[in-house]
Formats: sequence, C-alpha cells, structure tokens
Amino acid sequence: MGIIKVALVDEHGIDEAEVDGDTHVLDPILPQFQSDRFHCLRFIDPFGDTVFNRLQMQRLIQEWNAVQSAASDVPTQNLVAQVADLIRKGAAERHTYLKFFGD
Repeated sequence: MGIIKVALVDEHGIDEAEVDGDTHVLDPILPQFQSDRFHCLRFIDPFGDTVFNRLQMQRLIQEWNAVQSAASDVPTQNLVAQVADLIRKGAAERHTYLKFFGD
C-alpha cells in the first residue's frame, strides 16, 4: 500500500493537522532507502510509521524542496504543498512532530 497519512502531531501523539488527499501519490516521489542524497526522506518507511522531530525538520525542508519537482499532476502537487506547509510549521514549533503513517 504505502503512505496512508501524513500529520503534524503533538508530544502526546495527538494530530494537530494533517494533509487532505490521497497520500499514496507520495510513494513514487519519495527517494529510495539507498539514496545517499537524502539524509531524512530516504528513511520514510511506507510500511511502518516514521517520525521527524523539530531539528530533523530543518533538514527535511531542504530535502522536500528537492522532491517537489517530481510531482507531475495537480493532485500530487497539492498534496506535496500541504506536506511542505506541515514541515515548515513543525520546524517552527517545539514538541511537534511530523509523522508519516505507513501501511
């Protein structure tokens, strides 16, 4: 299956915000684990949950910008933009985490 949800969660694991749309469209644009170019994104597990903290999101912003160009259609572009917003918001707040829920 792949990514089923992307959300910004608080320190108690409660969703503060999440992307709206079919998150499976992210699967083809995420880098493979073997890609040394991506220090954070390559660790997103499409079959498990992956959590990034505020410090990691500083790096994640740069990496996400690099994959945004791979979004070829409007629904994917909209979803990618929503994730970018969550990353920026999470990077600016303490005790906030970006969580990718895998299937």
